[in-house]
Amino acid sequence: MTTFAVYVAHDMTAPVSGGVLASLRSPRIVSTLFVRMPRSYFVWSWTILAAVVASGLAFATGSFSLTGVETVVFVLIFGWISLFVRFLGVAGQHPAKQDAAPRADPTSAGRSRGEA
Repeated sequence: MTTFAVYVAHDMTAPVSGGVLASLRSPRIVSTLFVRMPRSYFVWSWTILAAVVASGLAFATGSFSLTGVETVVFVLIFGWISLFVRFLGVAGQHPAKQDAAPRADPTSAGRSRGEA
């Protein structure tokens, strides 16, 4: 379990017990969601965050204009959302669905054409 998932689940218990969040399962759903995310998702997320910070620093030093920073940050955030949706789809798959395609038996490939 990732540390982030533990913190989020812990922080969500107070709004659930206070009645702010309607679903009592919210902390468990969030922690389960982030447990299933692969390590590469978190690596790319930190990389994108570093690029956003670097873009802001480039603006602060005068290397980028505000329009350039906005364009770079838009592309990075759009890419991160796409990455999140992609990994969310992969994390939600069951192992049985990943191996659903039947595999051909290489030993019977020649026999199907009448060869012995």
